[in-house]
Amino acid sequence: MRPFRMASLRSSLLRDSISSGVIQAVNRIVALALSVILARGLGSESYGIYAYAFAVMSLVMLFAELGVPTLLVREVAANHGRREWGLLRGVLIRGGQFVTAASLSVAVIGILALYFRRKELGDEEFYTLLVMFAMLPVTALGRAAGASLRGLHRVLLGQSVEMVLRPVLALCFVSVIFALWPNLREANYAMGAQFVAALAVLAAGALLVSRHLPEGIRGVQIRALDRDWMRSALTFALIAGAGIINTQVDVIMLGWFREPVDVGVYRVAAQSAVFAAFAMQAASAVLAPRFSILYRKGDVKALGFIFQKASIIIGSFSIVIFFLFILLGRDILHVIFGSEYLDSSVPLSILAAGYSVNALCGPVGLLLQMAGREAMTARVLWGTAVLNIMLNSALIPLFGTIGAASATACSVALYHVILRLKAWKIFGI
Repeated sequence: MRPFRMASLRSSLLRDSISSGVIQAVNRIVALALSVILARGLGSESYGIYAYAFAVMSLVMLFAELGVPTLLVREVAANHGRREWGLLRGVLIRGGQFVTAASLSVAVIGILALYFRRKELGDEEFYTLLVMFAMLPVTALGRAAGASLRGLHRVLLGQSVEMVLRPVLALCFVSVIFALWPNLREANYAMGAQFVAALAVLAAGALLVSRHLPEGIRGVQIRALDRDWMRSALTFALIAGAGIINTQVDVIMLGWFREPVDVGVYRVAAQSAVFAAFAMQAASAVLAPRFSILYRKGDVKALGFIFQKASIIIGSFSIVIFFLFILLGRDILHVIFGSEYLDSSVPLSILAAGYSVNALCGPVGLLLQMAGREAMTARVLWGTAVLNIMLNSALIPLFGTIGAASATACSVALYHVILRLKAWKIFGI
């Protein structure tokens, strides 16, 4: 690769990563503020109900999205780069149709199942889950719109809608409700605030996608999508499903084996630990379309260059956060969340260790998916997801939140280590 092109790639990647990092930082700060308000305002029991509902939502989102958002990033970016307007329009329209049909079906099934279990649930838990299922189609379509924006090379704009607008609105709504109506400090009203924020995100995302479509796409006849497109979507759905299991099965199984208080305590640890994965998440939104374009062009050298530089930055940041949690985790939790959540400190350190191993491996899962190796990543991810379920089943009854954190950290870290070895064999990086 020519030196000036290498420098241009480095400069562009650094600029976009810094901007993405700022958005991620705002997201984390707002999400932390929202978590603090919810944890303190609801108390550990109600917060546990809220956390459990969100974990269930993450799981059923697999069937609501069918892997389409991740596929949209790859296919929209690729067809936009090749100026294949017919295919690009087909991807956007068919993707929206798939998500709409799937999410509405899941929501209806979920509400019906909830209705038949009405007598087994308390009022707060029932209404929290009811609002969650009603919010499901809105959230799924909003995520698809954000993915489309990233594929259209509006990465920062797509991130801002999903990661800034929604949490800011949710924070504002929750703060107003808790301040003006203290008697409404319940999980179902907090979930209602999220519902309203999701509606705003969907409206904004749809408007922005319409405004940023290339001029040549309007009026172009839709080109039919081949079967490989749907096969890839289902493969991405399998990847997303295993990923959700690896990140949410601990909360769900804690809800089965333990009381809502334990779920609330663990949720605080899980929410805090994701700061160790901050750099990975910030870089991924920028790297995904770049990986897709460079792989389609066959520029493996540039692909390796970007991957290696990103891995160094991501790994260094995560290690710093990990040691911060080890040394000051208990004090941080006491100051931010209060003494009710001090038991979160050990699970926090364990989860942060797992995320740090992931970061040291670099964005390898993203690299393989954008390079058309999604079937491979799906197989590895499902293997570690099954391991995660087995470990959680064995460890949660014995060790509670510490067992859940250990199971999740081990399985998630193992997934990235295996993929790192496979990427080295395939690309030599």
